[in-house]
Amino acid sequence: MTHSDSRPETNPGRSKARPRRRGVFTILALLALAPLAFAAEPWLRSLPDHPTGRYKSGEKITWTIKKEDGAMPDSWKWQVLKNGVPPAIASGTVDLAADATVTCPAEGMGWMFLVLTEDPAQGKPRVFNGGALVDDSQIRTTAKEPADFDAYWKDQIKRLAAIPMNPVLTTNEGTPAGFLLGKLELDNINGTHVRGYWAKPEGDGPFPAVVQYQYAGVYPLQKDWALGHARRGYLALNIIAHDLPVDEPPEFYKQQDAGPLKGYMGLGNTNRDTTYVKRMFLGTRRAIDWVVTRPDWNRKVLLVTGTSQGGFQSFAAAGLSPEVTHLCVNVPAGCDLSAGFRGLYKGWPGWGWAPDSLRAQVEECASYYEPCFFAARTRAHCLVAVGLIDTTSPATHVLAAFNALRGDKQLISMPDCPHTGRHNEARPFNEASGRFFEEIKR
Repeated sequence: MTHSDSRPETNPGRSKARPRRRGVFTILALLALAPLAFAAEPWLRSLPDHPTGRYKSGEKITWTIKKEDGAMPDSWKWQVLKNGVPPAIASGTVDLAADATVTCPAEGMGWMFLVLTEDPAQGKPRVFNGGALVDDSQIRTTAKEPADFDAYWKDQIKRLAAIPMNPVLTTNEGTPAGFLLGKLELDNINGTHVRGYWAKPEGDGPFPAVVQYQYAGVYPLQKDWALGHARRGYLALNIIAHDLPVDEPPEFYKQQDAGPLKGYMGLGNTNRDTTYVKRMFLGTRRAIDWVVTRPDWNRKVLLVTGTSQGGFQSFAAAGLSPEVTHLCVNVPAGCDLSAGFRGLYKGWPGWGWAPDSLRAQVEECASYYEPCFFAARTRAHCLVAVGLIDTTSPATHVLAAFNALRGDKQLISMPDCPHTGRHNEARPFNEASGRFFEEIKR
């Protein structure tokens, strides 16, 4: 089943990108990625016969579908959407009285998106998904790179460098024994600030460094997000995406989200100089500026990391900062930013839903903030994870950015992972990233 905007519906109990109106165009609201506790509920798991869900054209994809955690009807409709959009390239019905299979050919490069819809249904049917990739090493962005992309960002970095950092640092804020922790504030463009928590092991080091960027939303930071990296032996900085204090009560952030920051990713996005993303991206560079001044940084490892919007920012940080040596991102959002204008799946932040009257302006703005172009400008060692049933960070969009990377790189393909998982679907990334953090600091 599809919505009127041709986006495949996802299981409401899993990951869902919901359009939210801001001004004259629609953006997507992103579900928070913080760990949540879920009650058991009926659901379907669809796993491809290749454990990574990656195929070559001409092969056959077979998904095994099984009921999990409760009673479910036996009769389901299914369809496979190439790159997540209609028309279906294969369809049928399946009986799930026992574990069953669905098969379709792997034809041509792209993302095969399996949509299972409850049949018959009273009211709104439940929908579950499966995914696979075909010839994914060939996937590229469809965006056109501006001729002055490098000149534009060189000028912006020059302007940023002319602004003193003026670091305001606090220390020993509820710190466990053996570590230092505090808040950091740095000056950014247009009178704004970069804010976050920093943490490190006690002592002079030198230490490898990590800068963590945050997933979408308006919320406080947790001290342990920085401390967790410090416990691994890193000099760590975790920055908030907005010019906000990091530790206000929840009501403060709710008011910001409903007021000046409502739909923030769409603010000003008809112009490269007015988009909200500009402050965010230059903020990633400002955070790096601070880290590289630290005498306790080992000058060997500078890792940027994040999930979803944090991955969006991490690609920018790596492309804008040659000091970045490593990148580790999970389901990075915002890749192939303007793909929706060209008939492809509209992922977060939904700029592809801009009305026709604004399309040319939004698409031009997006070309200066395209993660694929930043990815092509880093030689960092990279670990990137993609969820094959993720409708917020569609697999083709993530692969376009991954394939643009020029350094050593590793792809973690998670066949049954939505954007916000309930059933430990992101375990492959969690395990691989843990090893990555340990190995690179040696």
